[in-house]
Amino acid sequence: MKRWRSWRRTGGGLVLLMLMCAVGAAALAGAMLLATHWQGQVSTDLAALNAAVEARTMRQAQARLDKLAAQAATAAVNPQSTHPHADAAASRMADLMALALQHGIVVERTQRRDGERSAAQDRVAITMPVSGAYAELRQFIAEALRSDAALVLERLRLRRADAGAPQFDGELHWLLLQRPAQGSTP
Repeated sequence: MKRWRSWRRTGGGLVLLMLMCAVGAAALAGAMLLATHWQGQVSTDLAALNAAVEARTMRQAQARLDKLAAQAATAAVNPQSTHPHADAAASRMADLMALALQHGIVVERTQRRDGERSAAQDRVAITMPVSGAYAELRQFIAEALRSDAALVLERLRLRRADAGAPQFDGELHWLLLQRPAQGSTP
């Protein structure tokens, strides 16, 4: 106990406090050093992860480009390869009819006739008597051709009862181009 009192009188408490502050400062400096190292490691890991993601994205994009290039090369060599199968003719006609109704075009009846057949493609002729306003007819025809790349408007005939009438009567002659059904002969 006497030693403690003498320690306090000589300023030992102050030395102890300074020692504790020095240890705390050293611990703080060590923590900051570790944090800086850890932050550097995290930055390095994050950069590596970003590079890996970018490389993967680039590989996926290149694979998509290669696939599109192969499809374009096939289509350039054999344009008929992109045509729908013959099995889809009925649904393509139904889509055409639905599109006409969507644009306010009245379709009286539709006549389908199988046209030319070859080993590469079949043609299905569709005759469609229609009536409607000129603007709606134009929009319908444009959207039909845009929505089906293997659809051809072969002939269009429009007439109106009188020069001032807003309604047109007409006849659309379409061709559905398609790949032949498997097992069919030309």
